[in-house]
Amino acid sequence: MSREELTALCWYYKGGNENPYESKEPNKAVLWSYELAFVNDVLNKSEVLEECAYEYANAGLNDFRADDTIPLALKAYLFHIWQKWSYDGNPEGFKKFFNANY
Repeated sequence: MSREELTALCWYYKGGNENPYESKEPNKAVLWSYELAFVNDVLNKSEVLEECAYEYANAGLNDFRADDTIPLALKAYLFHIWQKWSYDGNPEGFKKFFNANY
C-alpha cells in the first residue's frame, strides 16, 4: 500500500508532519501520532506489526468491530500501544478506549 492509501484508512492522521491537534486536543494529538507511526511502520515493513497482530488475536479481539472500516492491522497496532501505556491491560478496557475514540 502507498502512504496515501494508508492515510485514507486513518481517522486522525491525514498526512504531513504537523500535528493539527497539538496544543488543542491532547487525546486526538496522541492518536494522530499513533496513526502516523502505524503508517510509517507499515511502509517500513516493521516486524512490530506481526507482534501486534499476534497480541490482538491472542486477546480474542479479531472479531471486535469486524464490520467497521478500520483495518484490523491498525486496531492491533493501537491495542499494542494501549497495552504498553494503559493501567488496564485487558481487552475490555481497550474496547472502551477504542469505542470512545473511533
